[in-house]
Amino acid sequence: MKKTLLKTLSIIFPLLMLGFFSQCVAQKKATNTAQNTIKISPVAQAENKEIMKVITQLFDGMRTSDTTLMRQTFHADATMKRVMIDKTGKSVLVPSTIQQMLNSVATPHLVVYDERILSSEVRIDANLATVWAEYEFWNGTKFSHCGFDAFQLIKTEKGWKIFFIADTVRMSGCKGNNTPATDN
Repeated sequence: MKKTLLKTLSIIFPLLMLGFFSQCVAQKKATNTAQNTIKISPVAQAENKEIMKVITQLFDGMRTSDTTLMRQTFHADATMKRVMIDKTGKSVLVPSTIQQMLNSVATPHLVVYDERILSSEVRIDANLATVWAEYEFWNGTKFSHCGFDAFQLIKTEKGWKIFFIADTVRMSGCKGNNTPATDN
């Protein structure tokens, strides 16, 4: 009788353990999947749309040379920097101002300045938002360069306003000119 009971337990126990461990693995997978899936509430979706409207307005103003439209997207204390690789291969920060950008757009030019957002990601915490956006820049129908824009926005009583822009500029590794990446 003891032998039969031990034999039965030696068969049943591993099966029970196998079932238990497979349940644990399945539960862990479900937990990981749930943790990696970000659900965006309707309120957050509305905020994302409002933030992206600001970015769209900035580049619509650039395309139409409407600096008044562009200026409305900026906080009064907005600044910008460009991250580039110099001739020696060293990373450098190139300071610029919002006014310099507006002056460039306001200066008569024969082609449309067209910055095209290819993809973007919005992150928000309370009244601070970050937009990470891949872009291509075109002078009319001629491809110029590509890179990423990093926008910092603050939510004010007048809505979302850009207070900082950093960007990169690349001439290669861009979708618009189909060249391999060689620089940042």
